[in-house]
Amino acid sequence: CRFGSLTSVSDANLLLLPVRSVAGTFAWVTSPYLLHRFARDAKAANVNLSLPKLPSTVASCVVGKTSVLLANIDSKDKVIFEDLDLDPAQDASVDTLADALGKWIFAESYWQGLLKHKLCIVHDDVMTFLSEHATDVVARIALDDKSKTVKTGQLWYEESLPTESILVGLVHAQPTAKVDLRPDDVLSHAQTIMEDSIQLGGKATVGRGRCQLRLGVAP
Repeated sequence: CRFGSLTSVSDANLLLLPVRSVAGTFAWVTSPYLLHRFARDAKAANVNLSLPKLPSTVASCVVGKTSVLLANIDSKDKVIFEDLDLDPAQDASVDTLADALGKWIFAESYWQGLLKHKLCIVHDDVMTFLSEHATDVVARIALDDKSKTVKTGQLWYEESLPTESILVGLVHAQPTAKVDLRPDDVLSHAQTIMEDSIQLGGKATVGRGRCQLRLGVAP
């Protein structure tokens, strides 16, 4: 589930969080916990993604051999996200993971290659910090129609996921007596809807909720 910008999501888990990076503009960041949870859910749905061996822990951060996230600071390679200065390790397994995820998430070869260059695995605690402090926070106001000034008490802040966030979740269809449809029919129709980008939830007028969905169907 690839989101343009969304204020809230039900029954979907974060997999890759876009984070501003000094080198490479932005990175798709994940952690061992998120990856293992994703692999567990995929196994529960009988979806074989052919994922490589996943790390059980990461000291600081790990990037692929072709990563564009490395910034040379004082003759040392660093990965710098927001206010975080991380010491990176390079591992070919990240490239293999990016290949597997890219084919599942993206239909276009450009985006598959981009994920390979921008994927970064960080420590779970670092991921916690980024999920709390690397989201989009926008100040909103409501204007009085006549005076065109701010209405009393109508200043608020909205937090949303950054553009290019990747979420995953399980989808299950089962028969019901109220509707004469088979689960295969429902999933087939869902696949048709997912061919183009869609908008979910409210706040469509300010660009929220635009997303593209991909369905990995169990065999």
